[in-house]
Formats: sequence, structure tokens, C-alpha cells
Amino acid sequence: MYKSCQGFTLIQLIITVAILAIIAMMAAPAIQTQLAQMEAERVKNQLEDTLALAKAESFIRRQNVLLCLSNAGGRCHRNSDKTLLLFIDKNNNKHFDAQVDQLLVQQSLKLKYSKVMLRVGG
Repeated sequence: MYKSCQGFTLIQLIITVAILAIIAMMAAPAIQTQLAQMEAERVKNQLEDTLALAKAESFIRRQNVLLCLSNAGGRCHRNSDKTLLLFIDKNNNKHFDAQVDQLLVQQSLKLKYSKVMLRVGG
């Protein structure tokens, strides 16, 4: 008699899905580590570019240019990790005041896998 194959059996599908799930669970930490390293490299490049811009603007304008980490409200805070602010501090209070200071650049960090922390020396 002629026996026709119509597809996979339920057991074959369950075993295939289980094997794929095990492989995905083994690969997930490595993928997350790679994503975190890529994000760290992106943020490092972003900080270097912004610092180079601050140096150039300071030289061109002959004024001090400040760079700070900021929260969503636009205030400088050393534990913020949302935004970089590059500005000319016209009232010399070392904080960004939207009505007084001149904002040069505002860059969102868009962090998902890491956190930026500012460590200030003496």
C-alpha cells in the first residue's frame, strides 16, 4: 500500500522547539554582553566627540564651555544618565539656566544596557 507523508509529527515539533529554546537560552547572555559592549563604545565615542566640540567652541569663542550630564528637566546632575548638555555658562554658577546660559548642544544618551556615572577629582 502507498503511505503518504503529510508533515511533521507533534513529537518532532516539540523536540525541535525544545532544542531551539535551549540554544537561545545559551546564546542570550553572550548577545546581551555584546550589545552592552557596543553601547559602551557608542557612548564613549559620543563623549569624545562632544568633548572635542567643547574644546573647539571654547577656543573659537574665547569663553569657558561646560559639559554636564543632565536629567530630563535640563538640570546638571552628576548621577544623571539621560542627556549631555554643552553650554556657555554666562552667570558662572556651573549649572545650565535656560533663560541665561547659551545651549550649544543637547544630546540624548539613550542608554539601555549601561549607566554613565561622573567621577570628579579634586
